[in-house]
Amino acid sequence: MISDLLTKSSQEKAESSTKLRHKYMVWTIQTKSNLTIRQIVDSITTSGRMSRQDYLYLTSAILSDCQITEEERRQINRTFDHIQTGRLKLVD
Repeated sequence: MISDLLTKSSQEKAESSTKLRHKYMVWTIQTKSNLTIRQIVDSITTSGRMSRQDYLYLTSAILSDCQITEEERRQINRTFDHIQTGRLKLVD
């Protein structure tokens, strides 16, 4: 019985966390909607740095139901590749 309660509690926490992350991702997309993906990628490339907020926005754009073009998807993927190879720096 106790294990059932713990399992339910853990499941409820996981579901709550998922809902919160999704809500934050949607909020992030809405607050950045006045900037195009191209403008954000250009800004990141020019500065050589990507903020956590930009990272969340670009990740949200790819993972959400947001309609993005193949070109935008390539720009985002290229930016993430540059992070992994050290050509861009992820900053707080």
